[in-house]
Amino acid sequence: MLVLIEHDLTRANALKNTLLTVTDAVPALVFALAGPVVWSATIPLAAGLFIGGTVGPIVTRRTPVHLLRAAIVVCGFALAAWLLVRAAR
Repeated sequence: MLVLIEHDLTRANALKNTLLTVTDAVPALVFALAGPVVWSATIPLAAGLFIGGTVGPIVTRRTPVHLLRAAIVVCGFALAAWLLVRAAR
């Protein structure tokens, strides 16, 4: 996003979140209509969605760009390491 479309990190993050919302809504709707759903499990997921959707933009706007980029890099490497350890088992 930063290289091809939007060079401002805050706007690129907002665009990414919007695109992910649209691309996640279609499969969620298909799964909800096509198969069994444990609806009690959707309550904490929905709560996390709305809390993250409310708090995320506030934090992103107020965090300095260099600190936000560093946090993204650290989280990316942590996720990659966790996935590598899980795959090696």
